[in-house]
Amino acid sequence: MLTIIRHILPLAAAAVLLNACNDTPAPDERYIPQGSVEINSKVLIEEFTGQLCVNCPTAHAEMKRFAEMFGHENIISVSIHGNSGAQMAIPAPAGLGTEEGAEYNRRNNIASWPSAIVGRRSGNLESNYGKWLTWIVSDLIRPQQTDIETDASLSADGQTLSIHTRITSRQNVKADSRLQLWIVEDDVTGPQLTESGRPDPTYVHNHVFRAAVNGLDGQPAVPAPKDPVELTHTISVEPKWNPANLSVVTILSSASEGVIGVSRTSITTTDNQNN
Repeated sequence: MLTIIRHILPLAAAAVLLNACNDTPAPDERYIPQGSVEINSKVLIEEFTGQLCVNCPTAHAEMKRFAEMFGHENIISVSIHGNSGAQMAIPAPAGLGTEEGAEYNRRNNIASWPSAIVGRRSGNLESNYGKWLTWIVSDLIRPQQTDIETDASLSADGQTLSIHTRITSRQNVKADSRLQLWIVEDDVTGPQLTESGRPDPTYVHNHVFRAAVNGLDGQPAVPAPKDPVELTHTISVEPKWNPANLSVVTILSSASEGVIGVSRTSITTTDNQNN
């Protein structure tokens, strides 16, 4: 795996690539002191990252800290890798890049890594971790608007994921609301450039975006308090995925309100059915 990075990132090009990798803020810029937080809702953080970004491991560590502060069940982070060296990514199949991830980078005008968008309301916060925290807290304390139930199971032959989603709204939602289902994977070992400028071939990546189940933009879904939306989807499991480490992130959002509801559900496999 080391040879992959050395091939993609020759010394002559390193300075150019690193200019697109956001500097790590000084410690006193990272956090804004917070009092006690009354958590009402889960929060989605779309973290734009890359295996060729030397400062992205710092962002990964910050996200882990936020999850420890507020509860892993409340901080739903998705690490979105592009699909080219220009997006600080190692393209598939050698790396974690996907064409869908590349398109999400383009749509959100991501030009430096790491970057993050919180709740689809914050805009691009780049690597200002203090702002990440401020927006995370803002979303956590918002009143819960929906109840999301997602069941995801693996077929007996291990080839197909079946996903059933039921969303009930506690209030009327916007008519342009859309449902997106994303597959994410934890505990993925793969190369990562570090702050030393050297690759770590045994780096463990978490919350890795793998696929959009129902398309890049999802599909219309407008639940009402007495009229829930129920949908079923399937997706083929790619050979490089480990089903035991997969989850489904369910996102309901609108262009005007951002994320209305979000959840993360582990995949039910034959192994954990028997345990």
